[in-house]
Amino acid sequence: MKFTGKAEEIAESLVNLFKNGDPGQAMSNMFLKGSGTHCDGYSWNNKMLVYLHGYSDAMGFNGWKSKERTVKKGEKAFYILAPLACSGKKKVNGVDTKYTFIRGFRGIPIFGFEQTEGEPIASYEQDKEHLECLPLLEVAELWGIEVGSYRGQDHGPSGYFVPNPENLKIMLGVKNVSTWLHELVHASEQNLGVLTSTNYKEQKVESEIVAELGATVLAHAIGLHDQADNGGCWEYISHYAKQKNVEPAEAAYKLINRTCQAVNNILTAKFYVESYNELAMI
Repeated sequence: MKFTGKAEEIAESLVNLFKNGDPGQAMSNMFLKGSGTHCDGYSWNNKMLVYLHGYSDAMGFNGWKSKERTVKKGEKAFYILAPLACSGKKKVNGVDTKYTFIRGFRGIPIFGFEQTEGEPIASYEQDKEHLECLPLLEVAELWGIEVGSYRGQDHGPSGYFVPNPENLKIMLGVKNVSTWLHELVHASEQNLGVLTSTNYKEQKVESEIVAELGATVLAHAIGLHDQADNGGCWEYISHYAKQKNVEPAEAAYKLINRTCQAVNNILTAKFYVESYNELAMI
C-alpha cells in the first residue's frame, strides 16, 4: 500500500530526532470526568472487573435508583470484591491499642451503567461528545471495538486496551490524543494477530514500544504534528528499553517494521471506510 513508505519515513526520522529533543509539545492531560459516581471509589482491581465485563461504570441496585435509573428487566448482576475488616487490640509500649485488619473479601452484586435505563448523567454525556470526536474513531468501529472512558487519576493508567476477541475495548482516562492513538495501535496489532490475550504479558515491552512509537507516527501521518508528543514518546520508549537492557534508539529501530505494519493497518482501514462511504453516497 502507498501508506507503507510514508509510515517508514516518519518512523525512521523520529528515531533519529528523539535524542535531539525534537519539539512536538505534548498536550496537557485533562482527566476525563468519567462516571463521577460510585465506581470512582473502587480499587483498580474492581474497576478492571467492571471494564472487563464491558461496562463504563457500575454500582448497586439502590445506587442506580438514587440516580433515577433502574436496572433493565432480565439483567443479571455481576460481582466485585469488598474487604472484610475486623478490629482487634494489641499492646503498643504497654498500652492497649485498637487496630483494624482485613480477614477476607466478600462479593457485592452490582450492575453496569449499560444494564440500566432512565435519566441521563451529565458527565457521561460530556465524555461521549469527546469520544465521538476522536481521530480515526471509524477504524475502531470497523474492528468492532467499543471505546469508553473512566475517571482518570494521577496514579493510574491513562488508558488501556482489552485484547479479548469477545469484548474488544479501548478505555481512556485522559483527553489526550496521543493516548488514544497509543491504544489504537495496540488494537491494530490485535487485529493483525500479533497481539493476543494470551501473549499480551509476554510481549509487553515490545508491544508498548510499538504502541508509543506508532502513536507518534500516526499523529504525524494524519497531520496532528502538535499532538504527536515526540519527547514523551522518547521517554516512554527509554523506560521500557531499560527492561531489555538495550539503548532506546536500538529498541525502537528493531521494531520499526512491526510499528509500520500496525500503522499501515490503521491507515488502510481508514482508507477502506472512506472509500465505502463515498460509494454509499453515489
